[in-house]
Amino acid sequence: MTQRIAIIGWGSLLWHPAPEFDAWHGEWNFEGPVIPIEFSRVSPKRAGALTLIVDPAHGGPTQTAFALSKRETAEEAHQDLMAREWGKTPEVIGLHVRGRGPEPADGPAAAIAAWAAAMDIDAVVWTAFSNNFREKTGVEFSVTAAKTYVKNLPRDEQERAVHYIHRAPPFVRTPLRLGLLEEDWFCKLAEEICGP
Repeated sequence: MTQRIAIIGWGSLLWHPAPEFDAWHGEWNFEGPVIPIEFSRVSPKRAGALTLIVDPAHGGPTQTAFALSKRETAEEAHQDLMAREWGKTPEVIGLHVRGRGPEPADGPAAAIAAWAAAMDIDAVVWTAFSNNFREKTGVEFSVTAAKTYVKNLPRDEQERAVHYIHRAPPFVRTPLRLGLLEEDWFCKLAEEICGP
């Protein structure tokens, strides 16, 4: 019997083409689990832009998207997402398989497991990077600190950071994104580089 394997997405998986990855999943549906998401990871691969991660400490409850994998096993789907995330180690790709091991008791993993059960999905994979804001900037993450970080980036890096935040799907309404949308400098730069 073929497994139903879901890939959860909320950021660039939805809008940044990756043909080898995209060939192995179906269309994105916007009824994924509600989990806490925030732009709280400084990404070396994106020139220091703040990228979206699961962040129970700082994220706001966010309705995510999901696509069904065309793979036959959860392990294959896990490998697909690992390759899509620039070959990162398996530990940064979340994996939940119904009936395999104890069910998570709380937090985002528990929300994902409950959603999978309700949707009759056998396995779920998602990106599980950690918050590295303090490690990269020397200060604890907060909306104020993150605004200051983006505002003070060199122009080229700032444009990439603003572009990433602006391109996130409309349903992503994290505390930082909502805070930046109140800043004239951010809105003007987003319109300048991304259009109205």
